[in-house]
Amino acid sequence: SDDSHGYDSDFPEMQGYNQNKRFDPRKIAGRMARLLECFYTAEKKPIILVKDNGYIDLHDLDSLDAKHIISGLYSQITGRTMTKTDFENIKSCLTDIAYQNERIETFCRVCRRDDTIFIDLCDSGHNVVKITADGWDVIRNEEIFFTRTERMLPLPIPERDGSFDGIRRIINTANEDNFVMLVGFIVSIFNARGNMPMLLVSGEQGTGKSSAMRYIKRIVDPNVIELQGMPASKEEPFFMLRQHWLVGYDNVSNITPMVSDSLCRLTSGVSTVKKKLYTDGDEYSVSLKRPVMLNGIGLSMFRGDAASRCMMVELSPIEKADRKTEEELDEIFRIEHPKIFGAICNAISAALREKNYRPECESRLADVERFIKQAEHGGGFPWEEGTFSTVFDKKSNDMQMDILANDVVAKVIMQMIEDGIFDNGKVYVRDIVVRINTEYRKEYGDRYVSTQIDRIAPLLREHNISVRKSRNSNGVEVKVEKIV
Repeated sequence: SDDSHGYDSDFPEMQGYNQNKRFDPRKIAGRMARLLECFYTAEKKPIILVKDNGYIDLHDLDSLDAKHIISGLYSQITGRTMTKTDFENIKSCLTDIAYQNERIETFCRVCRRDDTIFIDLCDSGHNVVKITADGWDVIRNEEIFFTRTERMLPLPIPERDGSFDGIRRIINTANEDNFVMLVGFIVSIFNARGNMPMLLVSGEQGTGKSSAMRYIKRIVDPNVIELQGMPASKEEPFFMLRQHWLVGYDNVSNITPMVSDSLCRLTSGVSTVKKKLYTDGDEYSVSLKRPVMLNGIGLSMFRGDAASRCMMVELSPIEKADRKTEEELDEIFRIEHPKIFGAICNAISAALREKNYRPECESRLADVERFIKQAEHGGGFPWEEGTFSTVFDKKSNDMQMDILANDVVAKVIMQMIEDGIFDNGKVYVRDIVVRINTEYRKEYGDRYVSTQIDRIAPLLREHNISVRKSRNSNGVEVKVEKIV
């Protein structure tokens, strides 16, 4: 190499250039493509892939990490410091190269391929945990396209003899039922199949709800941004959450119908498209499916379809003598985290080992419920088999009763059943609207009440009440009867 200019010997054709020479960005990008690969994701997002010493390192081309990588290669090739104009030109050329290559599927933190689950540790060693029915191992990532950002933080190396007991030391669950529900939620989100759950953390003031959610986030998906406020727009969750596996919303005071629907879409899988900046026709798409946790509200603020995706954990007040400083809790967490993560990996392996065990699961969270029961059947939890089913059924029933008790439409229908109104002739949606607006001083319209009846019908059916609607010349008739 030319020592006077620091040119790399891998690029002999660059030798002889002086500091005033203008380099062709297309040639520079072509040289860089020897050391890194460029692709587009299925979402039309350009990325660079670095393969070095047996590991894969993946970055969005627009990320800060990618800029540092490109800047380093530019200096290595040319012996000069890359300017802003140089970077934009090189990035444009690399984008063109990426467009010519195949599309690849990328993952954030968790990937499931058939009966193998990979968890990206996001550490400097490029390690992942590979979990199968036979157990788990920490290996260097050589096959999974995990994306990373500068805000994602590393998970610890899990301990073989893991234990969930550390969760009790940092999160003040009210009783054993809530501990079972919390541990089940944490393990289930690594299944990466079917609908994802929403964890609703409840409790009176002083129970440490926000603190509990921060530690749950650190256990499974540490990030510089731990908790967020409820999004202000419909699109915001989907375009801002690509770097998170577990999404946490803190101190939620209200949930609008639009946000409730957005949460359902986020947990069941959503694809959305947004126009790229500074373009007339190009689109930027995002496909996400994420588990969610939130606190600050009661189930009464949820629509029935959102509540049916919830797992509720109640926290108990912390006695003054038992209160710890944040520094003390962080030290406990530092010690317990590898043990908790090891227990999670053991439970996931147990669930994969029992994949042929097919317990009945009729809830909206059937995939979540089944994965937890499979792990329980395989001995992955510190409680007897059948415990989760008992707790889950009880919690689900309590949630349904809470929703029905706080929904005005449901309350009026229940009152009309008790008054025998549905037995004495035809009842139309407008009759229910009149009663709601009169007794509860609302201003609901026929369309809203009709839609709400559809939303609560599954919950009423769980309590042996059948609701059917039919349209005739007089309007929308509602037939309600008890199921014997």
